[in-house]
Amino acid sequence: MKSKSLKILVTCFNRRTSTLSFFESVTRQMKQEKGYKYEIVVLDDNSPDGTARAIKDKFPEVTVLDGTGELYWGGGMRACYDEISAKLQSQNTYLLVCNDDVSLDYNAIKRFLNFFEEIIGKRGEHKETCLVGSCYDDEGNHTYGGAKLSKGLVPYFQSITPSHNNEFIECDTVNMNFCLLNTPACISTGFIDQIFTHGKGDFDFGLRLNKSGQNCFIAPDYYGKCSRNGNKNTSKDKHLNFLARWERLISVKEEPFFERCTFGFRHFGLKSLVWIPLPYISFFLNAISRTNREGDIDNG
Repeated sequence: MKSKSLKILVTCFNRRTSTLSFFESVTRQMKQEKGYKYEIVVLDDNSPDGTARAIKDKFPEVTVLDGTGELYWGGGMRACYDEISAKLQSQNTYLLVCNDDVSLDYNAIKRFLNFFEEIIGKRGEHKETCLVGSCYDDEGNHTYGGAKLSKGLVPYFQSITPSHNNEFIECDTVNMNFCLLNTPACISTGFIDQIFTHGKGDFDFGLRLNKSGQNCFIAPDYYGKCSRNGNKNTSKDKHLNFLARWERLISVKEEPFFERCTFGFRHFGLKSLVWIPLPYISFFLNAISRTNREGDIDNG
């Protein structure tokens, strides 16, 4: 039987220890997969902690691309995709898109590939298919995976927990923390849109992919630990002043206005007029509430 090809794409920045641990886990698990020829491509976005050099020294088989420090997740993933896109003509080629802060469970890749082969077998290799693997935090709570889009006046995404009965669950879009795509899914969408610098690129991809039919699915069970980012040094960090929090809110890592407008008008139509301003309105309301509380304390 002809071997299948698996391209593993990763973007990393300045978390050397977790990045190396991730690659150790991936390479160890992939050595057990005899039916796949695999290639790992990572974009290091100019990490000051020496991540790129450490990867090259410890994993010489990994292709390391050097970023500018301003590519972020979206630009990093596009750079990785551009590196391997010419090799995607065969339907026997799959893409595994990962975050380097995922601590993979034992045999996670094997289980994930088996489920992907199962759903590809049901749907056919010519059909665009995206399968997302769910993650959990230190307490075992669901963090990342597939999501469904609400049908109400104000659009919002609801995270969906995976099945524990070997059942695939349909979803509207995905977090690409641990995600498998076949060649048709990549070619039909062009992968991550260059408009999105950091966030929303994966959700935009899933929504676009599903426009031609139900193509996104949640794999059964969980595949690794990946906690959500905390509030420190974000727009929700109570230790920062108003201006610092506002600057973080409109930065590329949170809610840049143009990217939010593009996402909203592309996927929500007229409902985007309600959806687009929500985080900015919420920010100012919270700031006013905080000021009033501090005033009450001072007057007390």
